[in-house]
Amino acid sequence: GASIVGPDCLARAGPSIFILMGPCAGILTSVVAWSVVTLAWAQCERRLDVDAEGGLLGGPCPLRMPGTGALLQTLANRSGSAETLIAQIAKGKPVSTMQKTETTINSYPMSLASLFGKPNTIALGLEVLRISAISQKKQLYKMHYILKWKWRDCRMLMACHHVDVNDYHKYFSHFWKPRLRISEREADDSEMLVQQHTLLGHGWDYFSEEHVSHFRCTFDYTNMP
Repeated sequence: GASIVGPDCLARAGPSIFILMGPCAGILTSVVAWSVVTLAWAQCERRLDVDAEGGLLGGPCPLRMPGTGALLQTLANRSGSAETLIAQIAKGKPVSTMQKTETTINSYPMSLASLFGKPNTIALGLEVLRISAISQKKQLYKMHYILKWKWRDCRMLMACHHVDVNDYHKYFSHFWKPRLRISEREADDSEMLVQQHTLLGHGWDYFSEEHVSHFRCTFDYTNMP
């Protein structure tokens, strides 16, 4: 349910053989088909600078803000294996430990905007993979698609570049995700639902959800050749 893989870590030597390279030479891996499952490792790829993407989606996390900045810097210093980082982020550690509180981070994201009482900005993209089962009689069609979300959340800060948390991971429910209602959507195929967070160390959450859904739409093919 978790992995950290940097571009300099692996070189493919064959269809299912990977060679460890550079800073990741300490990783112990198990290779299955085309995937690499990280079991343990020595170090992670360094994250981007917190202000690397400027004012996008509300601006960078304020590490120099009096009071709050010191807590955010503590989060930004977190490092370790994928599983260690996911557990720390999901539970708000080490800040929650310092404040002797138990917490999850499935509440509204913390950003520069929200710290000043302003609404967060969330980006949404849609990738349509396939449309099928079009029925004029039922006024329905089926669509296979991926929703791609992106927002800033300073609670994701860490020293590593990124970690992935999919919907099989035990801490998946600890992370906030948007709720979206599409009025034309009649039903979802729950067995086809795939969700994943990619948490970036400089304070971003990339969240994707793959669906196969049935939609209602008024259409008439009578005059089509």
